[in-house]
Amino acid sequence: MIRRVLFAGTHLATGTIIQALLAFAGNLILLRTLGPNEFGRFAVTLAGLSVIANVLSLRLGILVIRTPDSAFTPEIQSRYFTAMLVEITIVAVASGLWLLVSGRTAWVDILLVAAVSLQAFCSHARTFWERTMPYRIIAVMETGVVTVTQASGVAVVFEIGRAHV
Repeated sequence: MIRRVLFAGTHLATGTIIQALLAFAGNLILLRTLGPNEFGRFAVTLAGLSVIANVLSLRLGILVIRTPDSAFTPEIQSRYFTAMLVEITIVAVASGLWLLVSGRTAWVDILLVAAVSLQAFCSHARTFWERTMPYRIIAVMETGVVTVTQASGVAVVFEIGRAHV
């Protein structure tokens, strides 16, 4: 068992390091492309949305993982999933209201709400999968998703830059 946990931990740690490096590189590219003012606006908006998502989170994933197999019936799974969808909807609505109140109504801001909501959904959905402990697959998939999202973010910024030229 210890060997299995160490092996899984190696995959997760490697994936996390790669994801951190990709995020660092992506942020450097965004900063150089956007400039300090625009990047600051982007960073503050993303930070605000992340705070809203974290404050409103019920941490339902912990319940999913800790529920014993005997109690994890299809009915309970459905309830958890529905509660997670309601939570994500509330986060998205609260985030949208915050954007309106703070005057952040550009399409990029709305895209960030969608990204934070999608991230919350994926995080919740992952907890159902983590019950079976396929950590190697999870690490590879998460690293792939981070790669795609960082590349997409950079592509969006380059497209915005081309549109302003």
